[in-house]
This record gives sequence, C-alpha cells and structure tokens, in this order.
Amino acid sequence: MYLVALADLATSPDEEAPLLARDLGVSAYDARGLLSGERPKVILRTPDQQRARALLGALRERRHGAVAFDARAIVPAAAMVNVGDFRFEPESMCTDRGEALAYSDVLAILRGVRSHHQSSSKVVKERKFAVGAAIASGGLILTKKSEREVTTRSETREQIIFIIRKSGMTPWLIAEQRACFEGLGAEMAPSVTENLVRFLSALRSRAQAATYNDSLMRFRAGNDGVGHEERLAEQVHALALTISRLGAGPYR
Repeated sequence: MYLVALADLATSPDEEAPLLARDLGVSAYDARGLLSGERPKVILRTPDQQRARALLGALRERRHGAVAFDARAIVPAAAMVNVGDFRFEPESMCTDRGEALAYSDVLAILRGVRSHHQSSSKVVKERKFAVGAAIASGGLILTKKSEREVTTRSETREQIIFIIRKSGMTPWLIAEQRACFEGLGAEMAPSVTENLVRFLSALRSRAQAATYNDSLMRFRAGNDGVGHEERLAEQVHALALTISRLGAGPYR
C-alpha cells in the first residue's frame, strides 16, 4: 500500500478542493473534508504506486507540501524501542537493556495519545413475566427463563512520546503507563502524567536541535474500520517524513 500525505497548503482549501477532487475522483465536498483538520494528513491510500506518484507530483506542482511513502516502511509501535527504565547520560539517553540514543541523533520529539479498547461479554439469565404461559397454565406458571448476552466496552487513553532519529534507525517510544520514571531522580513526581511532562522537558533541554510537535495529541483515527494503532503509526511516519524532508516549518 502506498500513502500520500498533505503537509501544507499553498492556497486556500476552497481553491484546492475542486482540483484535489479531480485528482482523486471524489466529490468536491469529500475533497474539502480531506483538506480540513490536522496536517500532515493522509489523503490517499492505494496499491497503485503510479497513482500515488501522480498525486504527489500534482500536489507539488501546485506548490503544496506533500510526502508519499510505502506502508512497508512504517514502524509499528510494538517494533519501536519501548523504553522502561532509562537514565540521562551527558551525551545520550540510555536504557537498562544497554540501548543508547545520542541527543544529537534526535530529529523530532512527537507527543501524542493512544487509545486501548477492550470488550467483554457475559450471559445474563433473567426471569420475565409470561402472559401466554400464565393463561395456558391457569396461573400456575407466571414467568419464563431467558438469556441474553451483554457486551461491555471500555476505552483507556495514555500519553506517549515518539523519538524520531536523524540516522533513520528505529524510533523510541515512551508511554506514561509503561515507563519507569526513576531516571528523573529528584524531579520524579507522584503522577505518571506529570512524570511524562517532566521527562519531556528534560529530553528537550538535552536535544535542543530537535523539532517538537504535539499534533498527535489531537489525532483521531476515523471510523473506516482500521485500528487506532495502525492509523497512529501511519501518522507518526507521515509527520516524521514531513519534518525530515520539508523542514520544521510550522511544526516546530
């Protein structure tokens, strides 16, 4: 699958909408919807590489900022360096597993939120008044047994930080519910959310050349049936490419 993401508009959405509609073969209304919201925004997913290239070329010809990429290049969150224990060394951040990330290698620090969805089902047995049974039995049988399945759904959200590397090596991920923040030392707070904020501040003070972006805090995966984690990974990759290829621009 090939994806094209729009990073920046050189003209107004109203001016671009009919042109994008023509390129995508959709209505102007649908094209206008693709131009709204946070950017970069994936506006095309296609198995046709030539179609992706054609759209990318058309967008750049109209002086818009855009990037395209092969979905196989996306690194899912589970494949990133998921940080547990950490410590800040003079030149790098290190984990308890011996991994090291030089501050000079940090291209971008991306702050976001991810959702975890859970569902559970159970069978509930009930007795209900049965008019027909009561009449047929002369009042001897007043109720009947019934069973129904009840499904409970819940959602939990946690803040995360993605660290994108200039070298192109595997990104690092810090999740507020999974990281151990003892590496903050005296700066450690009782709240995991506050610890994530303090970790972020400590990292930014050391990797001062890195671009910081928090647009992933407002990211929504949509309702097209594709999971939140997959869409979030797409957005992280699109954002990293935007910063590395097009410069920090409005994303810093």
